[in-house]
Amino acid sequence: MKGKRLALYTCIIMIVTSVATYSLTYIANAFIYGFVPNASSFGGAVSMNTTLGKLKEIQHLIDAYYYEDYDKELMFDGALGGAVMSLDDPYSGYMNDEMYEQFNEQISGQYCGIGVTVSMDPSDGSILVISTFEGTPANEAGLTTGDKIIAINGKSVPKDLDIAVGKIKGEEHTTVKLTILKKDSGKTEEKEIARKNITIDTLTSEVIEGDIGYIELTSFDNSTLDEFNNELEGVIAKGAKSIILDLRGNPGGLVNAAELVCDTLLPKCDITYLEYKSGKREYLRSEESSYDGKVVVLVDGGSASASEIVAGALRDNDRAKIVGTSTFGKGLVQNLYPLQGGGYVKLTIARYFTPNGEDINKKGITPDYVVEQPADSDVDLQLKKAIELIRE
Repeated sequence: MKGKRLALYTCIIMIVTSVATYSLTYIANAFIYGFVPNASSFGGAVSMNTTLGKLKEIQHLIDAYYYEDYDKELMFDGALGGAVMSLDDPYSGYMNDEMYEQFNEQISGQYCGIGVTVSMDPSDGSILVISTFEGTPANEAGLTTGDKIIAINGKSVPKDLDIAVGKIKGEEHTTVKLTILKKDSGKTEEKEIARKNITIDTLTSEVIEGDIGYIELTSFDNSTLDEFNNELEGVIAKGAKSIILDLRGNPGGLVNAAELVCDTLLPKCDITYLEYKSGKREYLRSEESSYDGKVVVLVDGGSASASEIVAGALRDNDRAKIVGTSTFGKGLVQNLYPLQGGGYVKLTIARYFTPNGEDINKKGITPDYVVEQPADSDVDLQLKKAIELIRE
């Protein structure tokens, strides 16, 4: 399986995320460069020419009558982003070159911001906190899974998630003021949070209880596979006979990274399958596993996307028991498309299902053993249950 997947699966499937089809490239060209294609370019779609004409008319009106100077590039980005935003999909979006650079930084595990993974809540347009990373400004400010960001620097949240995330990020030592609706209390809080350079250590491991390997995986990025195998080999060398894989608060990341982690833990079997608009299905399958010891997986409401692929694959193939609380519920796959005039579109292209055919989107995965973790508890009850299952 390793190395066999198309670049499609190197896209982000999370925390964190617009437009349309080939025709949008022409909209961009028309709006920015004054090129208006004829109707035959769109198979006789006269309405497209009408739309392009309106866009040009709006631009001329703004140039002629708007009372202040304006940023043309920002306006063009807004027009492109608005086209994708009309899909009402929180995971699709338009990115200019600067946004794309920030996107790549986050995939690499290094960026300047507050250390929070978010998604757009389509029910009310707020930004939903999926998870925060230990030791980051967001974590230290008390942001937790389920909190909602309802304003940024005193202004309402942009309806495009990538634009909103760009406003939260910024230069090191600057601050961002967030209005937070707390999940636990239902109260609104104002928090001014300092930005800093964030380096996310995606993997940590140790041997607990004498012979249990504990591996915490906080995201799935380009380095996940090598790091995961190194940590696994490390705890085995220290005497681990079984593994607890902690995916709590893991917002996901690269699909192929999740696929390759499954490849290490699963025998030959299905990991997941993708279903496209056409109805076509594409299956991701594992090869022979390199580790066959007992496995228990920890999840919670911050476990999303690629984390849910791993948890669902291990559960459906009877390879692991799942402990914790229901996962986030992101069962959609995105891909990036470069535009001819510059910029990129991130577009949801498929649903994914667990090996048994379960659609987890907006529902999540219910653990085999549901264990709540009270915020005021000094004991990790979920980890305690995982240890009990290992001992059984």
